[in-house]
Amino acid sequence: MYSFTATTTGFYTVETFGSTDTFGIVTVGSDYYIDNDSGSNTNFAIGFNQPANTTATISVTHNNITSGSGMFTIQVRKQKARIYTGDYGDINTISHSVSPELYLTSIGYEVCVHENESPHHATSFDSNFRRLNSEIFFFSGHGAAGKVQFPTPYDNDDILKAKTIKNLNMDNTKVALWASCNSAVRTNISKPSEPPENKSMIEICVESGAKSAVGFEVPISYGSVGYWSNRFFYALANGCNVNSAIQFADASILWFDPCRSHSVVGDDSTTINNANVNPKSSNNNTSQQELYKQFEYDKSEFSYTLYEDYNMKQYFKTINGIITNDFYAIMGDGTIIKSVETVSQQDIDNVLDNIEKINFDLNPQVKNGITEGKITFDRLISSKEHIIFYKKNGVVTPIKIVYSNYENDNGYSTCHVDCVNLLDNSNINYETLTFDYDFPEFE
Repeated sequence: MYSFTATTTGFYTVETFGSTDTFGIVTVGSDYYIDNDSGSNTNFAIGFNQPANTTATISVTHNNITSGSGMFTIQVRKQKARIYTGDYGDINTISHSVSPELYLTSIGYEVCVHENESPHHATSFDSNFRRLNSEIFFFSGHGAAGKVQFPTPYDNDDILKAKTIKNLNMDNTKVALWASCNSAVRTNISKPSEPPENKSMIEICVESGAKSAVGFEVPISYGSVGYWSNRFFYALANGCNVNSAIQFADASILWFDPCRSHSVVGDDSTTINNANVNPKSSNNNTSQQELYKQFEYDKSEFSYTLYEDYNMKQYFKTINGIITNDFYAIMGDGTIIKSVETVSQQDIDNVLDNIEKINFDLNPQVKNGITEGKITFDRLISSKEHIIFYKKNGVVTPIKIVYSNYENDNGYSTCHVDCVNLLDNSNINYETLTFDYDFPEFE
């Protein structure tokens, strides 16, 4: 029998190590937790919630309670969330940690934010386990197929490769998010049988023990991925599983944004709003009958364009043939959400009264290569444009958005976005073009 008194409220893990087949019971007040083999080999591992200044009682026995015996080591620790960001010169992702840190701290994790670190820092030990093996792992920065780049080199190397993770343990990890270009892409997709070193970052994480891992299939915009990841962690903290959290994050950004090209490996029913070391989703949405009735009425009165991706159906009101940011979205679990903005025909007519000022044929100049900060991307791979009517604070603006994908000889990619107001040809900050909606409450 052991006892443990917590100094701070939060999620904790107690586990044993060694060759002995252990069985554990944790009692905190009137709550109790039981486990046999969720830890290393045949050791138990139990995640539990504990308020500050309370004492947990921990009982350890051999799984063979009548005659089993053996040596073991026992450890209790706070469950961790690790966030890696940095200033690369061309992009700066440091602000991407602010909201996720707040959300994850509020539900019980000890959140550690690391800025401008090296890959060695992420793979080194802290409190007897690798930082990479934290319950939540979030990286935001440069990436390429099968690798990511850290802002600071270690021994002249700033690259963390998937094949390096292959040799590391990620058994504690519930969710890993790699917010980097091509983090869901293999280094060699032409071979029918891939050796481990050619796997993507997210594939290797799950093969190394992570419950689930999320990455991106294309070059992404670091402005929109910051907002996307904020909404992703907000949804997870509110009880969504990985599948639903992705859908709520997608509903926050433009329907053609590259960040909506993502993949999940592992169990997408994983949740993080509990201390369980093998968490599963059990949360359901509250009744939304009135919103469904309004949706059915609006569909009969207005034209909508449907976009489907990752189990979500998103209906955008379409006026005069141009899509607006007035939408309904139906998630895979049946939850429905509605945008804060409502766009009417009168809104569009007010804009079209100034039709002589609208230059729909305006084409922002796309360069063959760009230099961002200290990094040069010398090859234009593709370019695609879209026109939308975007309403914010009662004002509708016709906007043209051009996405251009570039790469360099080191295999890194970037997505450069030109965003122009078609009324006056002025540039618009692309990061401001997010979608607001009332986030549903969860039981």
